[in-house]
Amino acid sequence: MYANLPSDSNPSSSLQSVSQSVSPELEPSQIKASVFDALNRGFSVLTCKIHGKDPWAEYSPHAVNSATRVADVVFRAWDEGHAANYGVACGQSNLTVVDCDKGLNTVEDFEKWRTRNNLPETLTVVSGRDSSLGIHLYYSGAVPTCAFTIDGVSGELRGHGAYVVGAGSIHPSGKKYTILKDVPVAPLPASLLLMSKEKTKAPLDFQKTKAENGGVIPQGNRWEHLESAAGKFRNAGLDEEGIYGALRNFAKNNCEDGENYPDDKIQEIAHAAWTKFEKAEPVPKVTVGGSKVIEKVLGTSNPIQGFDMSAEEWAAFEFSSQESDSVIGTPTNVIIPPLTKNLVLSTEKSFKTTFLLRLMASLAAGKTVYDKLPVSRPYRVVYFHAELNPTELKKRIIASIVSLDVQGRLRHIRDIRVHLIEESGQQFITETVMRHKPDIVVLDPWQDLISGYDENSSKDTSLARAFISSLIETFRITVFLVMHEGKVSERGGRGHSGMAGWRDTLIKLRRVNDSEHVHISIEPRWGETVNLELSFNDGTMKPTFAKYSEQQNNLRAFLNNDYPNGATRKQIEMGLNMTKDATKKMVTRAIEVGAVFEQGDLIVTKKPLKEGLKEEPKENL
Repeated sequence: MYANLPSDSNPSSSLQSVSQSVSPELEPSQIKASVFDALNRGFSVLTCKIHGKDPWAEYSPHAVNSATRVADVVFRAWDEGHAANYGVACGQSNLTVVDCDKGLNTVEDFEKWRTRNNLPETLTVVSGRDSSLGIHLYYSGAVPTCAFTIDGVSGELRGHGAYVVGAGSIHPSGKKYTILKDVPVAPLPASLLLMSKEKTKAPLDFQKTKAENGGVIPQGNRWEHLESAAGKFRNAGLDEEGIYGALRNFAKNNCEDGENYPDDKIQEIAHAAWTKFEKAEPVPKVTVGGSKVIEKVLGTSNPIQGFDMSAEEWAAFEFSSQESDSVIGTPTNVIIPPLTKNLVLSTEKSFKTTFLLRLMASLAAGKTVYDKLPVSRPYRVVYFHAELNPTELKKRIIASIVSLDVQGRLRHIRDIRVHLIEESGQQFITETVMRHKPDIVVLDPWQDLISGYDENSSKDTSLARAFISSLIETFRITVFLVMHEGKVSERGGRGHSGMAGWRDTLIKLRRVNDSEHVHISIEPRWGETVNLELSFNDGTMKPTFAKYSEQQNNLRAFLNNDYPNGATRKQIEMGLNMTKDATKKMVTRAIEVGAVFEQGDLIVTKKPLKEGLKEEPKENL
């Protein structure tokens, strides 16, 4: 539970034993690894200055508004060799971070305080400072940023418009921000949600505070009043230097011991006021249809509103790499992109769920199990079940993850509360997605998830479709929806015809003559059909013909994913972490059985064209 602590550490460790120093020459690579970890947790990040808390304008010109999950943008500073720190953008990551700034000295103090105040365990980070203990408690669900004082501990609830320095970054003291508890992010407790709402009901009245405290603002309320004043100075048109000067004067004239208030704190508040509210460059807004449940659960209006661009603007606009990436496929052969609606269709008892369980395990593990459906990296998957009973589901899940290391990234939800039209069911789905932050959501099957409503009704089915679309746009997820086929297969799925126009990819399964053999066709809207032949075997779906050994299939998958145009033997040796002799034997045998081919100095998966041929002969299954 206590992560990244020295071997002699325990929950009552001193501050010195919690924070760790880092070798300067290792800083860029180690911090980059921490940034990668933050992205895997679903966080949006910005670049901060080396050993500092401030945004680095060269890489994050709009401060917290520059936060992103686009890898090419995120890693630029570290790829250029800088030991930059990074920040986790709370609002964009749908987080509220309880930033405990004062009142704690040891981890033991913190644990007693947390338990005493009924704050649930969650991802917890310790700052690297040398003075009193600084703690960041990460909770899902972003609220407006506000100050807090709870049982002698003060700080900020950092949510919309705010960020915190991420774990693995280096404090000016030279020590790391360190993960203290590496556990899943818990939902924001109701007590903190209520506190945030109370704090934002009305602006602070510093005149009243002064009157109640002998004509001065007491030290315990100083930060929140200075922050409030800084916002007013920003709105009045002052730049960062002007805000700093006005705050310095405000503290001196209005705050208890304000003349001796640390200058770096004044600078920090002034910088936050100047950058936190700075407008980012305009971005397109996306229309979200469907229920207002998401807005209700998030506690804020959905910021995504709609596209409105000229033809020239559409042509010039650069969408994020996430939207042009590939969930399944390769950069040159995108089969299923992210943020899409993928309809899985077949008659009953045609192994739809069994196939999807194995495919989702493949995505969660980041490992290709079907050669024609390459997977390049791990994804977080939430699978909502509404059909199989729990006992049968357990058997299928066990079979689906054989030989795959999903590392907790694949979650299966079997709960009668799940529903795509009823408000309570939509709220349950929304809260589950907020809690687990998946990249992919599976809804299985459509008919059971709209039970009680008419599947032939345009009104009823459009409510469910609009809700799914709003999930995709709000949480940036990819959806797979399982649907039973109608009596006449040529007419597609049961129910209203609107489903056919709504989906992006159609995945059709055809069971061959009631056997355990299944033909699968994947028909993207934007590409060629991919065909698979699978059989039900050992409780899961496996290729019908095992042409190659597992090692040879791993080699083919490695080449297809990382070197689609071919790799040298040295690249294979390094990429698969093998010895030179083992690589030589494996490649030689793979060539002998036709799993791979030689093309000059490269090893490729497709047979090279003979001179004069225009098309490559297709392989037989």
